[in-house]
Amino acid sequence: MIRRAGDAVEYYQSRPIEVLTHVKLEDEINHDLLIGDYEDTYYNLTLKMMHSFQWASSSCVPQKPTFVFIDDDFAFNMEELRQVIANRIE
Repeated sequence: MIRRAGDAVEYYQSRPIEVLTHVKLEDEINHDLLIGDYEDTYYNLTLKMMHSFQWASSSCVPQKPTFVFIDDDFAFNMEELRQVIANRIE
């Protein structure tokens, strides 16, 4: 069955408790969520990036890790990214 990209959004918009449960579980397992209080729209990309930079600068001191900010609608080559990061660290 072929599904539209928006199908998942429509499905979960009608199930906020289920979404919140999944989000909390993801955070408990992986501790990898950064949640901002703004609508995720094109016009709020600056807020989204500033929120991410603020978190990185306050949470990762004194380490100097490599950060890659990728959104859910951005395609990239994972193997190429690994190589670039590995070469940067060496």
